[in-house]
Amino acid sequence: MGASPSDPESPAANTRRSIAAQGDEEAPPGYVYEGARAKGETTTLTVGEEPKVIRDRPVELLGAREGKGAASFVNGDAYEGDYATGSRDGTGKYVYAAPPPGEEEEPKPAVAEYDGRWTAGAKAGVGTATYKASKHKYQGCWKDGKQHGEGTMFYPNGDIYTGQWVEGKKHGTGTYIFKATDTKASGEWEANVLTKGSFVDCFGNTYDGAFDGDSTQLSYKGGSFTLASGASAAA
Repeated sequence: MGASPSDPESPAANTRRSIAAQGDEEAPPGYVYEGARAKGETTTLTVGEEPKVIRDRPVELLGAREGKGAASFVNGDAYEGDYATGSRDGTGKYVYAAPPPGEEEEPKPAVAEYDGRWTAGAKAGVGTATYKASKHKYQGCWKDGKQHGEGTMFYPNGDIYTGQWVEGKKHGTGTYIFKATDTKASGEWEANVLTKGSFVDCFGNTYDGAFDGDSTQLSYKGGSFTLASGASAAA
């Protein structure tokens, strides 16, 4: 797999770092990889110019990242884990760095981290993402870098959603638990919106039917109520 201009190991990336190093300011730390690699291709390096060619020398090029490795990036991010054909692939942990501090500011802790499975450089399979800045936490399945499949999101206010996700949104069957009111809403979700199901309050009263709105503001749309006493009424 050849290196793209955005690849930290590409010739273009190396050139940008060389130019930065020639400026008046100190160049930022570059990309660093330490770990296993696949065997690189062999090419021939010709020393001298025609017609006075001194000699041809076989040179083995740097192979793609393959196996266990660790990388640190220009923006401060870091990854440690498995690689395949040059990309994060397998099990690994990625730490997302905070923005660089301003003048006279102390460096800030990482804003998020992901620990789990990867495929072709993207989160895929089972993993845990901890968003330290917003205090969210997600545990579950991923696809193409987004929550996808069964998973649970823990919110900073104590709320919990557990159920199905599609492309980073609540979609399918799931239950949302509201900690502050000791209530829960369960049913079918579409793009973060609960469309039908049930809502149970802290007294055991239940609503069954259709809904409007997302988890932050639900409203009833037809359906029926069943009180904890057993009495029932239409919404």
